Amino acid sequence: GDFDFFFVPITPDVRGLRDSIQLLNDLATLYSVPADKIRVIFNKVPDGEVVTELFSPIFKYHKNEGQKFTILPGAVVRESAAFPMIGSGQLKQAAESTSDLRAAMKAAKNDDEIAAISDARAVRRMAPALVAELEKVAKILLAK
Repeated sequence: GDFDFFFVPITPDVRGLRDSIQLLNDLATLYSVPADKIRVIFNKVPDGEVVTELFSPIFKYHKNEGQKFTILPGAVVRESAAFPMIGSGQLKQAAESTSDLRAAMKAAKNDDEIAAISDARAVRRMAPALVAELEKVAKILLAK
């Protein structure tokens, strides 16, 4: 009763699928969470992959076990090289950053600094699209 929704991010690896099915089942059966309050996020989806195929065990479980949770089309977060390079809460900050990374690269004193600045430049290029994608998924998940 304390939560409006339970968002369950599911990854396409075998263990992620297995653990997610167990979690979805537990939420529905052990904790009696209604299906409309359990919402799936398809996470780490490679470009070009079809969600229904990549996550077929989830779709089969959903169909065969009485639809104990909600699948919303479009609640998909694509895989991105930026995710391993960013820390928690830093994505929006990277997207909005105006620091001069080119100047920082020229001023770098060692290989570690160069690598860190190079990563920051890559994240900055990818961040606006990722922020937009995550905001789109949030709107889909929060629609009632």
